[in-house]
Amino acid sequence: MKTFNTKLNQVLQEDVQAVDTPAPDNPLTKVKDLADRLQKTQTEVADLQRQYACAIEQMNGQLAIGIKHAHPRLNAALRDGGCSVGYKSKSLQFRPDLDTMSWKVESPDKPFVGRFAKHFGDAMGLEPDFNKLIEAITKFFSTHYQSL
Repeated sequence: MKTFNTKLNQVLQEDVQAVDTPAPDNPLTKVKDLADRLQKTQTEVADLQRQYACAIEQMNGQLAIGIKHAHPRLNAALRDGGCSVGYKSKSLQFRPDLDTMSWKVESPDKPFVGRFAKHFGDAMGLEPDFNKLIEAITKFFSTHYQSL
């Protein structure tokens, strides 16, 4: 997200500099130039947004694969922009939150989320290695479901 903001600020700074520089006498040329720059900026922003979404999807995919390797009986899948982990009727949805640098956990069952956060909240930090979070998730489901 920081890369996106940095790139957008750079493009906006270039636009400010372009406005400050003397423009050609022909207003049509100026309008065409600005339209071209706007189109280029919109393309760059759209490209950055796609790259960001792809990177988030890769993080979620790595988490899901790690959970399936650690505990094959757990259901782990990519769903709604996050990694959904469940067993029987209970599930948790994990999404990376770059603002807080932690994993955001959601579930329709709020007490279930609360129990996970209470016992394994320290494993929620975003780290390059997901092993701590994977271990916490598998341990949580294993203790919640004795049959797992």
